[in-house]
Amino acid sequence: MTSIRRHTPLVPSPQSRSPHAPQQQRSPLKAPISIVAAGKEWELCEGVMSIGRDPNADIPLEGPLVSRMHANISVAPDGQVSLEDLHSTNGVFVNGNKLSRPRVALYDGDRLLIGTTEISVFGLRPSATVRVDEEGIERPRPPASDTLRSRANADAPPVQVPMHRPTVSTGRTAAIDLVGTFAEQMMKTGHPLEAVRTLSEPLQNLIKGASAGLAVPANILESATRHALRLQAWTQRDTWVDYVFELHLASQQVPAPAVLQLVEQATAAGVHVDRSLVRYLAVTLERRPNPATADEQACLARLKRLGE
Repeated sequence: MTSIRRHTPLVPSPQSRSPHAPQQQRSPLKAPISIVAAGKEWELCEGVMSIGRDPNADIPLEGPLVSRMHANISVAPDGQVSLEDLHSTNGVFVNGNKLSRPRVALYDGDRLLIGTTEISVFGLRPSATVRVDEEGIERPRPPASDTLRSRANADAPPVQVPMHRPTVSTGRTAAIDLVGTFAEQMMKTGHPLEAVRTLSEPLQNLIKGASAGLAVPANILESATRHALRLQAWTQRDTWVDYVFELHLASQQVPAPAVLQLVEQATAAGVHVDRSLVRYLAVTLERRPNPATADEQACLARLKRLGE
């Protein structure tokens, strides 16, 4: 384990509590289950699924806070599902609380945090597996695109891995907010550098995705704005305010009223804004092929005032 720790920076964590204390009424998780992480989904029926930075991990995650083999999600012979921390450097968080023991049982709907990636686990209906789309409509699950065998038992039947598809936007918002809560706790416990590093990573990944053409819903833009302004307050670097406009530029979206209000409040408090960047964003959005709606025109007018 020495070699793993050498490549994974240590981030002090907030005080641990029992991860399932608030959820005693929920049902223990039993296979088959759905695991959602990093915009993809896996189905685990039996065996073990590994999570880590190693490309050979069943669920590979990126990020300096992730150990090569960080954790396992496993199914016992009776179908009970548990989570095991593989002596990782930075540990595993369940519903915002760091594990205080190596292995815990999982419950339906638990949210895990490894590095800065949120992982959600849900039970599946054994008779008719369905998924719920963004409109709340249940639709048949698509056929599996690949199979995965348990590393613990090479003779075990293959575990089905469904086709990858984007997660619902509210889930991504929850992931960013969970990381923000984690960073806030680190600030309170006297670890500002680690807090800034932890919160910066998902925001930078978000703007990279937007620049690559991935859609960024309005609720995620608002959440990212709040956290960017939090980083500005922590670091006193106004470039985090510029981040808000750069993100909207990359996603080619007009800032919503809630976003503009947050930025206006920051500027009223004395935060500096790169007005040339704001003006460039306004001009670029006005030149989009599709005409702006009445609400967007009102927001563009507010944006222009910020750039004056």
